Amino acid sequence: MPDDDRLPRRVRRQWRQVTDAVEGRHDFETVADRIEKALAATLRNGVAVHLYQLSDALNGAPADRSALLQSVLASLPRQWVTGLGRPFVAEAELLANGVRQSSGLGSDDDVAGLLADGLARTVWQQCFGPVEPRAVPHTFHTYDEFHAYAQRCIDMVRFDRFVDQLQRQVPPLKIRAPRNQDLRKSTKELLHDPV
Repeated sequence: MPDDDRLPRRVRRQWRQVTDAVEGRHDFETVADRIEKALAATLRNGVAVHLYQLSDALNGAPADRSALLQSVLASLPRQWVTGLGRPFVAEAELLANGVRQSSGLGSDDDVAGLLADGLARTVWQQCFGPVEPRAVPHTFHTYDEFHAYAQRCIDMVRFDRFVDQLQRQVPPLKIRAPRNQDLRKSTKELLHDPV
């Protein structure tokens, strides 16, 4: 790595394009599209493997969820629990301890909430968190401005598509980002567009 590398070194490879777009203050759609691709790569590279076991821990009775979750966490690799899987573990602990609203015995809403909130936390952990200290004095004037920008970008990410794939238990290597929101124009249409 060169010494003048402007991206924080703790940003993972698949998140570098997202971080670069945030530091360049690209439009929300561009950042959201890059986030979706980075999320898909992150899920393929080791996060989704253990998510299915974690979501199964929420299928028990509300009184037994905490104990069941602890036994599942003890069986998972420590590196995953404290690393890439940490956003999902935090959400599962909130649901198991009754801090988050749950809708009853092992409902799909609990699992969908776990997955959606975990994905949003992953975006913050992998992208916006590491870039925040550098972006605020250089690109954004205040932390509030940065947080508003980050929230707008996160709001445009189509988490429901990822949640659907994860709930269908798609094999991790087949998880893909949703198709680009904008369809590209054909050559014939581009010929008549003003320059």
